[in-house]
Amino acid sequence: MCRPSFPSSSSTTLWNQIISGHARSENPQKCIKLFNQMEKSTAMPDGYTYSYVLNGCVKGGLFREGQQLHGKILKQWSLLENVFVQTNLVNLYSTTGGGYGMDDARKVFDEMIEKNAVTWWLFLSACAELGALDLGKWIHSSVVESSQFRNEAVLVSLYNALIHMCASCGEIEEAYRIFEGVPRGNSVSWTSMITGFAKQGMLLQLARSKFLLKEQSSKILQEWYVSQKIDSHLALKSDREISRMVTTFDMSFM
Repeated sequence: MCRPSFPSSSSTTLWNQIISGHARSENPQKCIKLFNQMEKSTAMPDGYTYSYVLNGCVKGGLFREGQQLHGKILKQWSLLENVFVQTNLVNLYSTTGGGYGMDDARKVFDEMIEKNAVTWWLFLSACAELGALDLGKWIHSSVVESSQFRNEAVLVSLYNALIHMCASCGEIEEAYRIFEGVPRGNSVSWTSMITGFAKQGMLLQLARSKFLLKEQSSKILQEWYVSQKIDSHLALKSDREISRMVTTFDMSFM
Protein backbone atom coordinates (compact mmCIF):
# COMPACT_ATOMS: atom_id res chain seq x y z
CA MET A 1 0.00 0.00 0.00
CA CYS A 2 1.37 3.41 -0.93
CA ARG A 3 1.75 5.94 1.84
CA PRO A 4 0.27 9.38 1.18
CA SER A 5 3.07 11.85 0.50
CA PHE A 6 3.42 15.10 2.39
CA PRO A 7 2.39 18.14 0.37
CA SER A 8 5.05 19.97 -1.63
CA SER A 9 2.66 22.80 -2.38
CA SER A 10 3.40 26.41 -1.49
CA SER A 11 -0.24 26.79 -0.48
CA THR A 12 -0.49 27.65 3.20
CA THR A 13 -4.18 26.78 3.12
CA LEU A 14 -3.47 23.23 1.94
CA TRP A 15 -0.83 22.70 4.61
CA ASN A 16 -3.20 24.07 7.27
CA GLN A 17 -5.96 21.68 6.26
CA ILE A 18 -3.67 18.66 6.56
CA ILE A 19 -2.07 19.83 9.82
CA SER A 20 -5.50 20.57 11.30
CA GLY A 21 -6.69 17.07 10.44
CA HIS A 22 -3.71 15.44 12.15
CA ALA A 23 -3.97 17.74 15.18
CA ARG A 24 -7.51 16.46 15.77
CA SER A 25 -6.62 12.82 15.12
CA GLU A 26 -5.64 10.06 17.52
CA ASN A 27 -2.02 10.69 16.58
CA PRO A 28 -1.54 14.46 16.98
CA GLN A 29 2.28 14.06 17.09
CA LYS A 30 2.16 13.88 13.30
CA CYS A 31 1.17 17.53 13.05
CA ILE A 32 4.58 18.46 14.52
CA LYS A 33 6.37 16.53 11.77
CA LEU A 34 4.15 18.20 9.17
CA PHE A 35 4.83 21.65 10.61
CA ASN A 36 8.58 21.04 10.45
CA GLN A 37 8.26 19.98 6.82
CA MET A 38 6.10 23.00 6.05
CA GLU A 39 8.86 25.30 7.36
CA LYS A 40 11.25 23.72 4.84
CA SER A 41 8.81 24.31 2.00
CA THR A 42 7.97 27.59 0.28
CA ALA A 43 4.71 27.89 2.22
CA MET A 44 4.52 30.41 5.07
CA PRO A 45 2.95 29.29 8.38
CA ASP A 46 0.29 31.74 9.60
CA GLY A 47 -1.81 32.20 12.71
CA TYR A 48 -4.05 29.30 11.77
CA THR A 49 -1.04 27.01 11.36
CA TYR A 50 0.30 27.82 14.81
CA SER A 51 -3.15 27.49 16.39
CA TYR A 52 -3.67 24.04 14.86
CA VAL A 53 -0.24 22.79 15.93
CA LEU A 54 -0.70 24.15 19.47
CA ASN A 55 -4.03 22.33 19.64
CA GLY A 56 -2.24 19.15 18.61
CA CYS A 57 0.35 19.71 21.34
CA VAL A 58 -2.41 20.05 23.94
CA LYS A 59 -4.21 16.94 22.76
CA GLY A 60 -1.02 14.88 22.66
CA GLY A 61 0.44 16.28 25.89
CA LEU A 62 3.41 17.57 23.88
CA PHE A 63 4.48 20.33 26.26
CA ARG A 64 8.12 20.59 25.16
CA GLU A 65 7.14 20.79 21.51
CA GLY A 66 4.60 23.47 22.43
CA GLN A 67 7.30 25.45 24.23
CA GLN A 68 9.52 25.27 21.15
CA LEU A 69 6.63 26.54 19.07
CA HIS A 70 6.14 29.40 21.56
CA GLY A 71 9.77 30.40 20.98
CA LYS A 72 9.07 30.76 17.28
CA ILE A 73 5.89 32.73 17.97
CA LEU A 74 7.83 35.24 20.09
CA LYS A 75 9.89 36.17 17.02
CA GLN A 76 6.84 37.22 15.00
CA TRP A 77 5.01 40.35 16.06
CA SER A 78 1.88 39.50 14.04
CA LEU A 79 1.47 36.30 16.09
CA LEU A 80 1.88 38.19 19.36
CA GLU A 81 -1.15 40.23 18.31
CA ASN A 82 -3.15 37.16 17.24
CA VAL A 83 -5.72 36.46 19.95
CA PHE A 84 -6.32 32.89 18.75
CA VAL A 85 -2.64 31.94 18.86
CA GLN A 86 -2.22 33.53 22.28
CA THR A 87 -5.36 31.83 23.61
CA ASN A 88 -3.99 28.48 22.46
CA LEU A 89 -0.74 29.24 24.30
CA VAL A 90 -2.72 29.88 27.49
CA ASN A 91 -4.44 26.55 26.93
CA LEU A 92 -1.09 24.80 26.34
CA TYR A 93 0.52 26.01 29.57
CA SER A 94 -2.53 25.66 31.79
CA THR A 95 -3.33 22.17 30.48
CA THR A 96 0.05 20.50 29.97
CA GLY A 97 2.50 22.72 31.85
CA GLY A 98 2.56 20.80 35.12
CA GLY A 99 3.19 22.49 38.48
CA TYR A 100 4.37 25.80 37.05
CA GLY A 101 1.98 25.75 34.12
CA MET A 102 -0.48 28.24 35.58
CA ASP A 103 2.31 30.74 36.26
CA ASP A 104 3.39 30.52 32.63
CA ALA A 105 -0.22 30.68 31.46
CA ARG A 106 -0.76 33.78 33.61
CA LYS A 107 2.32 35.41 32.08
CA VAL A 108 1.04 34.77 28.54
CA PHE A 109 -2.42 35.95 29.61
CA ASP A 110 -1.08 39.20 31.13
CA GLU A 111 1.02 39.96 28.06
CA MET A 112 -1.84 39.46 25.61
CA ILE A 113 -2.57 42.64 23.68
CA GLU A 114 -6.15 41.51 23.13
CA LYS A 115 -8.24 38.94 25.00
CA ASN A 116 -11.56 37.41 23.96
CA ALA A 117 -14.21 35.51 25.89
CA VAL A 118 -12.67 32.14 25.01
CA THR A 119 -9.35 33.20 26.56
CA TRP A 120 -11.03 34.15 29.84
CA TRP A 121 -13.18 31.00 29.84
CA LEU A 122 -10.17 28.70 29.26
CA PHE A 123 -8.23 30.34 32.05
CA LEU A 124 -11.13 30.08 34.48
CA SER A 125 -11.67 26.43 33.59
CA ALA A 126 -7.99 25.71 34.21
CA CYS A 127 -8.24 27.43 37.60
CA ALA A 128 -11.21 25.21 38.46
CA GLU A 129 -9.40 22.01 37.48
CA LEU A 130 -6.23 22.93 39.37
CA GLY A 131 -7.91 24.49 42.41
CA ALA A 132 -6.19 27.84 41.75
CA LEU A 133 -8.78 29.86 43.66
CA ASP A 134 -6.79 33.07 44.20
CA LEU A 135 -5.92 33.29 40.53
CA GLY A 136 -9.54 32.59 39.63
CA LYS A 137 -10.72 35.37 41.93
CA TRP A 138 -8.33 37.78 40.23
CA ILE A 139 -9.84 36.84 36.87
CA HIS A 140 -13.32 37.25 38.37
CA SER A 141 -12.57 40.82 39.41
CA SER A 142 -11.10 41.52 35.98
CA VAL A 143 -14.24 40.20 34.27
CA VAL A 144 -16.47 42.33 36.49
CA GLU A 145 -14.41 45.47 35.84
CA SER A 146 -14.01 44.90 32.11
CA SER A 147 -16.18 46.83 29.70
CA GLN A 148 -15.42 44.20 27.04
CA PHE A 149 -18.23 41.83 27.98
CA ARG A 150 -21.55 43.50 27.30
CA ASN A 151 -23.08 40.68 25.28
CA GLU A 152 -25.41 38.88 27.70
CA ALA A 153 -24.77 35.37 26.36
CA VAL A 154 -21.00 35.83 26.61
CA LEU A 155 -21.31 37.28 30.11
CA VAL A 156 -23.48 34.37 31.28
CA SER A 157 -20.93 31.90 29.88
CA LEU A 158 -18.14 33.58 31.85
CA TYR A 159 -20.24 33.70 35.01
CA ASN A 160 -20.94 29.98 34.60
CA ALA A 161 -17.19 29.32 34.45
CA LEU A 162 -16.78 31.41 37.62
CA ILE A 163 -19.49 29.40 39.41
CA HIS A 164 -17.84 26.15 38.38
CA MET A 165 -14.43 27.42 39.50
CA CYS A 166 -15.60 28.54 42.95
CA ALA A 167 -17.72 25.42 43.52
CA SER A 168 -14.84 23.15 42.46
CA CYS A 169 -12.57 24.90 44.96
CA GLY A 170 -15.09 24.44 47.78
CA GLU A 171 -16.13 28.11 47.90
CA ILE A 172 -19.86 27.36 47.80
CA GLU A 173 -21.00 30.65 49.33
CA GLU A 174 -18.97 32.61 46.78
CA ALA A 175 -20.30 30.40 43.96
CA TYR A 176 -23.85 31.04 45.15
CA ARG A 177 -23.22 34.78 45.39
CA ILE A 178 -22.01 34.79 41.77
CA PHE A 179 -25.00 32.64 40.77
CA GLU A 180 -27.34 35.21 42.28
CA GLY A 181 -25.78 37.90 40.10
CA VAL A 182 -25.97 36.01 36.80
CA PRO A 183 -28.18 37.87 34.31
CA ARG A 184 -30.73 35.32 33.12
CA GLY A 185 -28.78 32.22 34.13
CA ASN A 186 -29.21 29.17 31.92
CA SER A 187 -29.29 25.43 32.66
CA VAL A 188 -25.48 25.37 32.86
CA SER A 189 -25.62 27.96 35.66
CA TRP A 190 -28.11 25.85 37.62
CA THR A 191 -26.30 22.57 36.99
CA SER A 192 -22.94 24.02 38.06
CA MET A 193 -24.47 25.27 41.28
CA ILE A 194 -26.29 22.01 42.08
CA THR A 195 -23.17 19.94 41.33
CA GLY A 196 -21.13 22.21 43.58
CA PHE A 197 -23.55 21.66 46.48
CA ALA A 198 -23.50 17.91 45.84
CA LYS A 199 -19.71 17.64 45.82
CA GLN A 200 -19.57 19.39 49.17
CA GLY A 201 -22.29 17.14 50.64
CA MET A 202 -24.66 20.08 50.94
CA LEU A 203 -27.71 19.03 48.93
CA LEU A 204 -29.95 19.23 52.00
CA GLN A 205 -28.75 22.78 52.67
CA LEU A 206 -29.54 23.52 49.03
CA ALA A 207 -33.09 22.28 49.52
CA ARG A 208 -33.54 24.48 52.56
CA SER A 209 -32.31 27.58 50.76
CA LYS A 210 -34.30 29.97 48.63
CA PHE A 211 -32.54 28.40 45.61
CA LEU A 212 -35.38 25.92 45.14
CA LEU A 213 -38.00 28.65 45.29
CA LYS A 214 -36.71 30.02 42.01
CA GLU A 215 -38.52 29.29 38.78
CA GLN A 216 -37.40 26.06 37.03
CA SER A 217 -35.16 24.97 39.91
CA SER A 218 -37.13 21.83 40.78
CA LYS A 219 -37.21 20.71 37.12
CA ILE A 220 -33.48 21.25 36.69
CA LEU A 221 -32.75 19.46 39.96
CA GLN A 222 -34.73 16.47 38.68
CA GLU A 223 -32.79 16.44 35.40
CA TRP A 224 -29.51 16.75 37.28
CA TYR A 225 -30.41 13.87 39.59
CA VAL A 226 -31.03 11.55 36.64
CA SER A 227 -27.82 12.57 34.84
CA GLN A 228 -25.57 12.35 37.90
CA LYS A 229 -26.48 8.73 38.53
CA ILE A 230 -23.64 7.80 36.19
CA ASP A 231 -21.18 9.63 38.46
CA SER A 232 -20.18 7.02 41.03
CA HIS A 233 -18.35 9.63 43.09
CA LEU A 234 -21.58 11.46 43.82
CA ALA A 235 -24.20 8.77 43.52
CA LEU A 236 -24.28 7.19 46.99
CA LYS A 237 -23.96 10.41 48.97
CA SER A 238 -26.46 12.17 46.74
CA ASP A 239 -28.94 9.30 46.98
CA ARG A 240 -29.04 9.59 50.75
CA GLU A 241 -29.42 13.34 50.75
CA ILE A 242 -32.00 13.41 47.96
CA SER A 243 -34.00 10.71 49.78
CA ARG A 244 -34.18 13.06 52.77
CA MET A 245 -35.11 15.94 50.47
CA VAL A 246 -37.92 13.90 48.93
CA THR A 247 -39.31 13.10 52.37
CA THR A 248 -38.88 16.60 53.76
CA PHE A 249 -39.88 18.67 50.76
CA ASP A 250 -42.27 16.28 48.94
CA MET A 251 -40.15 16.06 45.78
CA SER A 252 -41.55 12.89 44.28
CA PHE A 253 -39.26 12.48 41.30
CA MET A 254 -36.99 9.59 42.26
